[in-house]
Amino acid sequence: MTRRYLARINRKGFGGPANPDRPPLTLKGEMQGLDCDCIAEMNFDSEAIFQDFYDKRHEKDIAAVVLEDEKAFLEPGKTTIVVIGETWSTDQNGVSTGEVNYVSKDDRVDGGESPSEGSYVS
Repeated sequence: MTRRYLARINRKGFGGPANPDRPPLTLKGEMQGLDCDCIAEMNFDSEAIFQDFYDKRHEKDIAAVVLEDEKAFLEPGKTTIVVIGETWSTDQNGVSTGEVNYVSKDDRVDGGESPSEGSYVS
């Protein structure tokens, strides 16, 4: 897992509720709807491996240990989890490569529709 911490500036009254005097350093626009300190990145080799992790994480005994640990550094009700579906990289020659991490319909817990899978180069 990778943790990324937001760069912040000292600017009294311009931050969000959690950091009223230390808003995130933005190069364009504002982050009014996102008031966080850290972004954690977790990578899984497949949807099946993620599902195994997710199921294990929510087993009663493990969930209780994690919940107790989270009390030391998280504010209840303020954690948001987002799934990234695509990753694009551009090299020094301007060549972009992308990885699309869509889940197939058979792999989805909710049985919903998914776009086609694949990787792209542009």
